[in-house]
Amino acid sequence: MLAELSASADAQPFRRPVSPLQAPDYARVVATPMDLGTVRARLTGGVYTRPEQFARDVRLVFSNSRLYNTDKRSRIYSMTVRLSSLFEALWARVEGSRSGGRSGERPAARSAGRSAARSSRAPRSRSARRTRRAARRTRRAARAARNGQCCLTLQSRNY
Repeated sequence: MLAELSASADAQPFRRPVSPLQAPDYARVVATPMDLGTVRARLTGGVYTRPEQFARDVRLVFSNSRLYNTDKRSRIYSMTVRLSSLFEALWARVEGSRSGGRSGERPAARSAGRSAARSSRAPRSRSARRTRRAARRTRRAARAARNGQCCLTLQSRNY
């Protein structure tokens, strides 16, 4: 799971700790810094005794990003949202396998008229098209995760 998150193009800013040279005020804004590299080190070092501890640290990466990057139109904020969605889809899959059932069932289908109206509307800008493309990729990754078509590193550790 962590390998799949880290391999995502959206994970690039989250793979290493935030540099004080890039963001001098980061330590003042974010009380508990966390990144995917630190999560990986903790996971391989056996620091996590429960799966929820792992999930809490991964979610901390995203909440720190939302806290520091407040402009919802920024590239990094969009990357945060997409990667967080991917993690939640993967996590729901792991939780479903742990509980013996399926977690995160698909929501009820939308009415045909509403979805048809959305698809006929052209994106207004290049950034809107990119955002929609990224959202489609995230939905596909989530669908693949629900169908068991992804690498779930945590499942091998029973979480």
